[in-house]
Amino acid sequence: HEHIIRYGKDKNGNQRYLCKHCHKTFSPMTGTLFSYSKKKAYQWYLYMESLFRGDTIVQSAHIAGICEHTSLVWRHKILSVCASLTAKDRILDGVVYLDEKLSDVKHPGITVEDKESKKKRGISDQKRNIVCAIDEHNNKVIQVSERGRIHTKNPMSSI
Repeated sequence: HEHIIRYGKDKNGNQRYLCKHCHKTFSPMTGTLFSYSKKKAYQWYLYMESLFRGDTIVQSAHIAGICEHTSLVWRHKILSVCASLTAKDRILDGVVYLDEKLSDVKHPGITVEDKESKKKRGISDQKRNIVCAIDEHNNKVIQVSERGRIHTKNPMSSI
């Protein structure tokens, strides 16, 4: 595109671009999860790894080297992207790859009264299934399904 020109770099060294028609600047990160972030990519990586491991907002903030408020904002951004992938009107076609992950059920602000109770291991009603699917056309779906084992013979019915 001849109406797009390079327009310097930001303080992190990422290339900026300028549209000659509308005079707006942008970068490859514009419109993504990382828009307006001044943090390094490795901090995002550490944060997402911690978040998906099930750590708390405070723990994730400490691991990524960010403040708790930023941790909360990032969590909402990430969950918003995940929510956009759970659209019920998405139709997967052709060859579909499916995977599930069990995750602990956590309720913010609720503490466990009985600290002696042990966490159940393996598949139990204390865990939720996160089912991820992608088809050969790169359509993606992520859905949190029922607690415990998926009881249907067709795991796609829970999506």
